[in-house]
Amino acid sequence: MESLNYKAIPSMVVIISAALLLVVVISVWKARQNTPPGVNGITPQKPHQIEGDQVPDGWYTHKTYGIDHEITVLSRTKALPNGSATEQIAISDMDTSLSPEDFIPRQGFVGGSLDSSNAEWSWGIYHGHKTFSMTIVANDVAQWFVYLFGGDTVYEFILSPNDQNNPNLAQDRTDFWKVITYYAQDPSFGRLTREETLQNCKTITLPEDKAYSVQAEPETGYVVVNFTQGGKRKYAFFNYNDDLSQCASDIEQLLSNTKNKMDRVQFSAE
Repeated sequence: MESLNYKAIPSMVVIISAALLLVVVISVWKARQNTPPGVNGITPQKPHQIEGDQVPDGWYTHKTYGIDHEITVLSRTKALPNGSATEQIAISDMDTSLSPEDFIPRQGFVGGSLDSSNAEWSWGIYHGHKTFSMTIVANDVAQWFVYLFGGDTVYEFILSPNDQNNPNLAQDRTDFWKVITYYAQDPSFGRLTREETLQNCKTITLPEDKAYSVQAEPETGYVVVNFTQGGKRKYAFFNYNDDLSQCASDIEQLLSNTKNKMDRVQFSAE
């Protein structure tokens, strides 16, 4: 048996250490790939920009820039539109540490109009994401804004013109939601957390007169309740698949009834 060359030991240690480091790096990388979005401090990757077969038929893709971010513009013209009066869909994303409810009031076009009786806006749920939708007239052009929230990222979608001045309005609205759906379905784009919905069902108080409307998403179990409190419109987000025994009694009953209705709708559709 040959004797060990002690002069080679330092080199062997370096090689072994490097190999172990490589194994650790690969293991961490694989663990992160398999970690659900938003878990252990890992920020979900942003969905890829829309391209190719994600673009609805009859639209062209352009790139432009806002004050501090890139904007993707879809238009029915081969050239980038020179103004919002030309039918188009604008897509941009922003990083934010604000909650959706704090983010929206800070957008310039909203201001104090959320409390106006003439404002056309609403909160909702789409594929497990909080959404904010508002129709306004900006620069004499009717526009439809939709914000889609996921983790620390918010996507802004704008359809214009959003009135009868647009000869393709019905089809444009359909294509608008096709584009939003592409982003909403991306598995790396974080959904509304169940921790928030469970906390809501424990703490939120609904009007005693039951004067509220309910929107539910049967695929995910998310529920949005719209009601008026203190003269202001309020929206509360729940999930009827949470442990309802932890909820306030009125919300437990509401979510149980909503789940039963959604189950019957899905059963009748099969």
